[in-house]
Amino acid sequence: MGVLQPGRFRFVNNVVSVLGAPFCHGQPKPGAELGVGAIRRSGLLTQLQNMDWKIQDKGDLEFDAPKDDDVFGIMKRPRCVGNANLKIRDVVYQSCMENNFILTLGGDHSIATGTVAGHKMARPDLCV
Repeated sequence: MGVLQPGRFRFVNNVVSVLGAPFCHGQPKPGAELGVGAIRRSGLLTQLQNMDWKIQDKGDLEFDAPKDDDVFGIMKRPRCVGNANLKIRDVVYQSCMENNFILTLGGDHSIATGTVAGHKMARPDLCV
């Protein structure tokens, strides 16, 4: 079982699912989508392996570009952000059900919504 054990801060199965979420449409400035590639090129996966983690690389998700009519009141791109987070949620949920530790690389801060939602779907008693 890979879930955290009471009173312990380690995963028993030592598998980390790495998910790239190069998404930038949750905020107005471009560039956040480049973070995933930079983190990967920095050698993160090798460093995790050196710490005895087994890597399950889920790859980088692809996201649709926002449409011009994607505005609701003062919110910009809510459909685009929502659809991106549904994709993230589904991959995070699958990894949680495999009892893996999930590491989501981003992207702008809006990707946290899908990451937390995937955990919550898998573990309804989750507290954040």
